[in-house]
Amino acid sequence: MERLSFFGPPAKSFQRGGAHVAVYLVAVYQQQLVAYDVDAPGVKGRFLPWTVLAFGGNPYADASLLVDDWCQVMVSSLKLADAIGGHRQEGSEELAIVFRAELTDPPAGDENRQPVLLPHDEIAAIHPFPAEELRRWVAAPGDDDHPPGDGGGHIVPPQPEGPRLVF
Repeated sequence: MERLSFFGPPAKSFQRGGAHVAVYLVAVYQQQLVAYDVDAPGVKGRFLPWTVLAFGGNPYADASLLVDDWCQVMVSSLKLADAIGGHRQEGSEELAIVFRAELTDPPAGDENRQPVLLPHDEIAAIHPFPAEELRRWVAAPGDDDHPPGDGGGHIVPPQPEGPRLVF
């Protein structure tokens, strides 16, 4: 039988056997994925901007803060791209809420985080996401290879068959 996933009380770190919600940002500049090479005390590697959602927090607000903190530029759009479960962080089940941000200018970076622009054919896996998911999220809204929905994080309702009534 399947085990159901219930969240426990707020904690200061990942809890083995627990669950958490993470917000990830797929930043895009001129149809290129913006990843960050991070070199900070205790952390080194290539990452997407991300954070753990605070208890009672708003994922959209956190995605907006990730743009401000990591990219430091304006966006022309910030939309829900996906929600994926099943990842694990230190024994804790993760629900990843992924937002796509279209940047108006190249990202700035800082002393610990250097932005790297990756064209579609150079996108590789960035933990915890495989390359094909990253490519799908980077694809411009409306591209045929960006299912499901309309490519902008919106589920497209089914269209009724037959004539529409207009009053």
